[in-house]
Amino acid sequence: MRRLLLLGVVLSGLAAAVPPAAAEPASERAQRLIERLGSEEFADREQATAALDALGADALPALRAGLNHPDQEVRRRCGDVLERVERRCLSAAMLRPARLRLCYRDQPLKEVLRDVSRRTGYRVQLAGAAAHLADRRVTLDTGEADCWGALDRFFQLAGLTDGDPDPKDHAQPVNLSSGPVPTLGKENPDGWRLPGEARRLVVRAGKERLPTFTSGALRLRALPPPCPCGMPPPGGGAPLTLEVRLQPGMDWLGVAQVRVDRALDEHGQPLPCSVVPRPLPAEDGGFVYPPAPKNEITFSVHPGGGPTPRLRELRGTLTGLVRREGQPLADVGLRDATGRSFPCAGGGSLRVRAVVDEGDGMWRVELDAEAEASNPVRLAVIPVKSSPGRVLVSEKEGTCPFTARDAAGARVRLATGHYFASPDGDIRSYTLYFQAARDQGDPVRLEFVGPRTALVEVPFVLRDVPLTP
Repeated sequence: MRRLLLLGVVLSGLAAAVPPAAAEPASERAQRLIERLGSEEFADREQATAALDALGADALPALRAGLNHPDQEVRRRCGDVLERVERRCLSAAMLRPARLRLCYRDQPLKEVLRDVSRRTGYRVQLAGAAAHLADRRVTLDTGEADCWGALDRFFQLAGLTDGDPDPKDHAQPVNLSSGPVPTLGKENPDGWRLPGEARRLVVRAGKERLPTFTSGALRLRALPPPCPCGMPPPGGGAPLTLEVRLQPGMDWLGVAQVRVDRALDEHGQPLPCSVVPRPLPAEDGGFVYPPAPKNEITFSVHPGGGPTPRLRELRGTLTGLVRREGQPLADVGLRDATGRSFPCAGGGSLRVRAVVDEGDGMWRVELDAEAEASNPVRLAVIPVKSSPGRVLVSEKEGTCPFTARDAAGARVRLATGHYFASPDGDIRSYTLYFQAARDQGDPVRLEFVGPRTALVEVPFVLRDVPLTP
């Protein structure tokens, strides 16, 4: 018996001395899974497909190579998985959140909210009924977090809650920043959010929190019942309205599709759930159901065994069109680029007409930027009166979407530049002059940055959602 125990100890010691096998590189695992897509067993093909999907971005090179595989089934499955993974990666890139820290010490709330407006890009206002809080002293520190996380922490520590003003509160919100304030009151008696209010956050005293889901720069919230228009949805059922907001610097252009995967009542029983259509106002001036703002989605929840006061869980996927400024559209190597065209992310192309060494570290780059209608290159312009149609660009004014870099990655200064726009505005012909410093190399790369419009897909889950006031 003792010999057996001694032998076990020796074997376990030897096993511990053997180093663990190195983890299989993602690229090799992806390639092995690609070959399994052509297996004779259906279950094996399905498992390999799911595993490639789970690998995500690490599987992209192998999936793209798999599009040229001799097996038709492998090519088909690679194409399907590639489309899903690329869509997820694009959604993550478009919804990448900004980081924010809000820290204040013994400052009046009105000054604090003014600073929050400046730093976030939102026009943060006090609801009319909360005007008396403007001079309250505030001390707090949110710590560094994503934009929505920092704002939510800020509201909690300050004893505030953000949301639309109470329709019964007709007092004008306290304007803490410059610019006109969209009015509610007589011009908007039903409390509808007006165009231009997407960048406004109205705050009031309170600790209640609406059911919320965040995904990077996007926040999805269930608005408090009843339905904002005060009318039951067509076909009956309980109305539920979700609000979409994005951090500043981004625009939500509208919902493309909403899929509800699961809706559970307070007892955990599944409920049917459908998106409510909203017809436009009737020609006689009346309406059956008011059109919704583009950042709201209304559901009709149909209780199966009778009315339910809340949903335990609502799970689904939201697909919508997002526009974001300052996105990388192209990265062009300037060597041997003359006469070539380069595709831009999101549509359009760059055509390099000439790259010329002018001497003394000065380089002239001539190119045509063609943008898709859904992804225009919008810039602040400085028209030149002496040359009709000519627009100056410069680094100082922030009007140039192009950045030249040397071989070390350092920025090469833009000395001057201009462009001419085609009559329809779809093509801009640029002439740019870049001046390298004395101790700097020549420009070898040109980065093109601008607004990008793309469909994003966001799986979401909301819990403890009230359906009745």
